[in-house]
Amino acid sequence: MKDQVMTKEQQIEELTALRRRVADLKESQDELKQAEKALRKSEQDYRAFFEGAIDGMVVVDAETMKIVLANEAIVNLYGFDSLEDIVGASPMDFIPPEDRERLVRIMAEDMFEKDLRQINEFRAITRDGREIWVEAVGTRIEYQGRLAGLASFRDITERKRVEESLRRSEEKYRSLVEGSHAGIAASDLEGRVTFVNKSLCQMIGYSRDELLGRHFSDFLHPDDRQRMLDLLHESLAASRDVVNVQFRLIHKKGYVVHVYASPTAIREDSNIVGSNAVITDISDRVQAEEALRRSCEYLDRIINGMFDAVMVVDLNYQIRDVNNRFLELYGVTREEATQLKCYQATHRSWRPCSEDMCPCPVEFVMKTKSPASLEHVHRAGKRGKVTVELYAFPFSGQEGQAEHVVVIAHDITEHKRKRKRGKST
Repeated sequence: MKDQVMTKEQQIEELTALRRRVADLKESQDELKQAEKALRKSEQDYRAFFEGAIDGMVVVDAETMKIVLANEAIVNLYGFDSLEDIVGASPMDFIPPEDRERLVRIMAEDMFEKDLRQINEFRAITRDGREIWVEAVGTRIEYQGRLAGLASFRDITERKRVEESLRRSEEKYRSLVEGSHAGIAASDLEGRVTFVNKSLCQMIGYSRDELLGRHFSDFLHPDDRQRMLDLLHESLAASRDVVNVQFRLIHKKGYVVHVYASPTAIREDSNIVGSNAVITDISDRVQAEEALRRSCEYLDRIINGMFDAVMVVDLNYQIRDVNNRFLELYGVTREEATQLKCYQATHRSWRPCSEDMCPCPVEFVMKTKSPASLEHVHRAGKRGKVTVELYAFPFSGQEGQAEHVVVIAHDITEHKRKRKRGKST
């Protein structure tokens, strides 16, 4: 009786265990179905991603190096009609012969062996023979139980064209900058030199390394330093350029270099990040101007030291310049003289001299293009009438045309009186 009870218990336990196993098996089958469903969903998502990708994508078998799977984007990239035209082909079929060795190394080492997933750029040939530039990245995968590589391709031909155009533009710009006779420099907002060309180095005797990183004011003449600093700070603060400012630089050997420049702001995204300037050496011009100034001063001293009155008259009888003796003789200031016609200053008349009264030296010189010597009676300041001997000659302008007449008046009043007294005696 006891054995029978134990047998029933065993049967119940076995039944319970069997039910448990059936439940576990059913659960496993459900999990398997869910896994299979998830796998199918994943495969569907992957295929949708693969086939709908904007970039061209291929799967390459590692052993045969043949394309075993491709999407429509790669078909369009290389100009084929259908997937059948590209599946089974080798990636090398689309690469120029001189670049194939490099691509083989990239695929074998970087993708299949090391799985580096690096972006590479190379040239490719389309079906119709056009050369394009592509950007590619590959990763090692397993496809249908075999080692393979998944590679994506993007057409970067337009980007390469723009980059090449930019490179050529930069080369042209650099050639112009380095070949310019003018010095060219750039500095940051703190005034530290960030760029100089060869001409500027030669202009002030420093090497490029000696200039870069230094503050630009280190090379200014001490008397110009604060003025230039204030000018640059004001122009940058007001976002306006400076037009042809003249200042002095100090050469490495210590002598002064006269220059003028037009500093302009350097902008990035509408923000001022520094300034640059084209700097022209005008030392020769300044020296010539200084020599001319000294020469003019020398001539002025000579002319103003003359005992005779001198005036320069234009073709309209307008007085353009006079010397000190003229002011003394005719009792006018320099400002008054240059506002008068010659006949107004010397004859107190409102019309030019006539042949009836006395020939006009200005008219005579302009007609004959030669010097003239005449005798006139002028109305001087406090002295009243004075007799003067006039010597007039044409004064040519830059193009060789007579533009002015120089008239020298020698007062012979006293001489005439002495002669008259002598004759009377």
